[in-house]
Amino acid sequence: MLRNLQNLSPFHLWLVSQLISVAVSEIIVVGMEIILKGDVTYDYLLTGFVTSFFVSALVVRSGAANLNSVISGNSGYIDGPKVVCRQGVSDGKEEGIWAA
Repeated sequence: MLRNLQNLSPFHLWLVSQLISVAVSEIIVVGMEIILKGDVTYDYLLTGFVTSFFVSALVVRSGAANLNSVISGNSGYIDGPKVVCRQGVSDGKEEGIWAA
């Protein structure tokens, strides 16, 4: 399944993420409405659909932006962690104080 997701185009991955998010949100809205009111009305379903659509679009977009920055190497670290101070070598292992 993971291999199938890796082969999807970005648009199809976004679409699958949106569909899963909206479907799960609607299941939760229906369950909560049955528990709280005893019936399901269209206005709650519509509100749940619109809310989950926009929130999941925002989350997927920000996740994609973060993933692109990590892949391109612009994740905020220039050269990775640096050794600030090295101490003596014992047993073939270096000990030091690391800084980001």
